[in-house]
Amino acid sequence: RAGGGPVRCPTGRHITFPRSCSVHCRMTTCSNGWSGSFGEFIVVPEQTVVKLDGGVTFEQGALIEPLAVGMHAVRQNDVSLGQNILIIGAGTIGLGVSLCAKIANPAKIIMADVVDNNLEIARKLGCTDTINSAKEDLESRVMEITCGVGADITFLAFGNAPVVEAAAKCTRRCGVISEIAIMPNGVGARGRAFGLRNFEIAFPRTYRIENATAVAPPANGRRKIASLR
Repeated sequence: RAGGGPVRCPTGRHITFPRSCSVHCRMTTCSNGWSGSFGEFIVVPEQTVVKLDGGVTFEQGALIEPLAVGMHAVRQNDVSLGQNILIIGAGTIGLGVSLCAKIANPAKIIMADVVDNNLEIARKLGCTDTINSAKEDLESRVMEITCGVGADITFLAFGNAPVVEAAAKCTRRCGVISEIAIMPNGVGARGRAFGLRNFEIAFPRTYRIENATAVAPPANGRRKIASLR
């Protein structure tokens, strides 16, 4: 509803609130006005808490939040069987996207980063291809891997102007560019980088509590989640 309350997006996927509003609901949580999480105790709405299995450590439990970001991004963009997925940025968020994307069995999960150690972890976690974009031409490698088509969905888990332009070059016509990273003000790309390629631009930032419970590690999932540490 309007007038300072929640506003539902046309797609029906999210509920958003004005910046000055400190409220919460089952689907989306706004944290304005909350105390920080470095305190010994913190008060939060009950419905935003995920109970850990008895054998899950606090270190593993802390990874539920970034993994929930990945799960939300994958679900919002309908990652599906046979697609080619490109993820730029092999930090915790990017690795979380790759783990969640595997559930949908895409044909390729391509991870790009400039740190070899991050890419090694990505390979261990199941990425089909990795690219060090500081040593290889990202666009050429992506086109080689996808037989000249490009990525169906490109997830930006790291953000600056060159990355945005790289995403435009590596994503197929009518594909999706999903910006997860929070970029500095003013970051953009030249219009000709997008041209007439009809990209869909997505911003899967605020996840639902259902995404957090979906990635909470059961007993048989601890090894994978621990490997992100």
